[in-house]
Amino acid sequence: MSRRSKSDAASSPVPTTTADRAVGRAGGRPGSGPDDHSHLPHHDLDIVLTPEMHRMEVSGTVALPPETTSRDTLGFLLREDLGQPRIEVLEPRSCVGELQLQATGRDPKLGATQRWEGRLPAPCPPDTSLVLSVAYAGGSESNGRWLHLGSEGSFSSWYVSVWLPTFGYRRGTGTLRYLVPKATVVKATGRLISREEHDGRALYTFAADVPSVFDFAAGPYTVVQRREGRIPVSLYLLHPLPRAEEFLTSTADTIAVLEEEFGPYPFDEVSIVEAPTEPGKIAGFEALANQGFLLARSDFLRANSHEVWWLGHELTHFWFPFVVGQAEGTGGSFMLDEALAHYGALRSVEALSGGAAAERFRRDGGQEAIRLTAAGYDNLLAAPSTTEGWDRVGYQLSDAKGHLVYDMLARTIGRDRFQSALHRITREHAATDIAWEDFLNSIEADADQPLQWFYEQWLNRPGVPTLSLVWSQAKARLNCVVTQSGGPLFRLDMPLQIEFSDGTARVHELHIEGETSELDIPTDTPVHAVRLDPHYTTLHATPEQWAEAEARRFLTKGRVAWDDEDLDSALALFREGLDHLPEIDSYGIEFLLRLHIGWLHQESGRFDEAMAEYELALTEPVRPADYLARLYLNLATIAGERGDRERVVWAAQNVLKAERALGKETDRSRQAQQLLSP
Repeated sequence: MSRRSKSDAASSPVPTTTADRAVGRAGGRPGSGPDDHSHLPHHDLDIVLTPEMHRMEVSGTVALPPETTSRDTLGFLLREDLGQPRIEVLEPRSCVGELQLQATGRDPKLGATQRWEGRLPAPCPPDTSLVLSVAYAGGSESNGRWLHLGSEGSFSSWYVSVWLPTFGYRRGTGTLRYLVPKATVVKATGRLISREEHDGRALYTFAADVPSVFDFAAGPYTVVQRREGRIPVSLYLLHPLPRAEEFLTSTADTIAVLEEEFGPYPFDEVSIVEAPTEPGKIAGFEALANQGFLLARSDFLRANSHEVWWLGHELTHFWFPFVVGQAEGTGGSFMLDEALAHYGALRSVEALSGGAAAERFRRDGGQEAIRLTAAGYDNLLAAPSTTEGWDRVGYQLSDAKGHLVYDMLARTIGRDRFQSALHRITREHAATDIAWEDFLNSIEADADQPLQWFYEQWLNRPGVPTLSLVWSQAKARLNCVVTQSGGPLFRLDMPLQIEFSDGTARVHELHIEGETSELDIPTDTPVHAVRLDPHYTTLHATPEQWAEAEARRFLTKGRVAWDDEDLDSALALFREGLDHLPEIDSYGIEFLLRLHIGWLHQESGRFDEAMAEYELALTEPVRPADYLARLYLNLATIAGERGDRERVVWAAQNVLKAERALGKETDRSRQAQQLLSP
């Protein structure tokens, strides 16, 4: 799922939000056939939604598959705001009766989720299925994260917070019926079997015949559909969406790109469902993939309605992890979901927006990876995820660095071989989980070459190579020397572009290994410039980029804390940065720190404090152009809150002026234009 960093919310295509967090056992087991789901739970449930009361009621049965050993207790997870469930054993007859339940504490990784343990009335024999009756109800006016129940629109995300009880299994099959107010439209995991009306309410029935992770969205939706093409695309809209048809086409085009990368699209249709803005902000997402549909927050949807990068990212999640999940306890934290999703985003941008846009995407990711590394946040990409809490840094690195590693791997073995390996993985491991080591071995098998050296340097150790280039021309010869510094040495093959004074250019492949690597070639034509990796196809830093990243280290640390919702720590880190400014502030660090301090104040409703920081920032002689528009947009927003129309117009016009100076238009310009509208 995606939520871009607050500090880069309008300037960087690197999403930084909660990834899919796996719960329980794999969705399959060795030897089970593709249509044999007897090893999974089967659900037959009725869900009654009363959005105006922020309430849901769930009842029905869950059939658990046989275990090889006897069991006298059951452990499961359930959101704590859904109250204490009532669970009875219906089968086998030898242990019929109600479970004695005991809460055993919050789950450390899943938001607002309670652990429960229930003692069976009598031990259940081995190799025996267990059929349970379950019933619970809850919700609150404030609503918790990842489950929102409201008349403006409701949504869930089981992967992040469990609204259906999980008994140690991530996936299941079954039939779920949603009873909702008559004007409410439901989109949920599975096939829509029927819609009926009963006493002023509507009953939607969805069947999941394949291993699934169950979720829903419900609201007063208008459905806009695009039926031409092999895969239908639908928009479930709470409000009219400008360029809706263009968005539908862009979504279909993105799916076509991703099918080439990962294999056939795994569901019957593509659905993008609008989620209300404020509940989405509380949950912490801008866009969120569920099985078979994705949610997009109202404000984000209108500001970014058909940007290719976020569509590519979220739609890739339909393959990873909803078709192929990651086996628990293996390495590659976030590499088999978020990093692959961002690789899908990169490939979509390259195919649909062109090479220049893809280069910007790679450079943005590389820049973020360099800054995280300089701030001390360079975890190993191959490391397992943390067992306690949310691994914010691991997530950010997977997006900033992980997708570039996949892109370099594809270039190393050949794009066709990499695609072939991914197709085979999604085919052979459909509806199951794969261990990180098995994933890497599968890539190596299709590569038909040893890849341990690549895995070792990019996945099993930290760091970003720092490279400097020196060249000279004398006596009809060009000499180029590349030096590695500042950490472990990397083995790299990189293009070296030689640009001549007559306007021609030539590209040489330079093999880099060791502290220095040299290229010496004869040429009579005067050389104008030599550029190492001119289109940024290999993750690396220049000494200048590294120096800037080190100067920004407190800004980076504060951003990580902010994205982890530790606002007090973020504010303290930004303020600490003001005490450690470089002697010559050539990077505009004070401007950036004051912008972020003001931004934190603004989001907390402290407008006077925010304005004071923004005014100080504007007095700085160095004001990074990428962030100047953001500051003016924040000023315009505060002015709008205060009803100061003259100030809104002044600030919004400065947003447009700042972005025109950069030669681009981003979400900030579009938001400014909206503010300028009567």
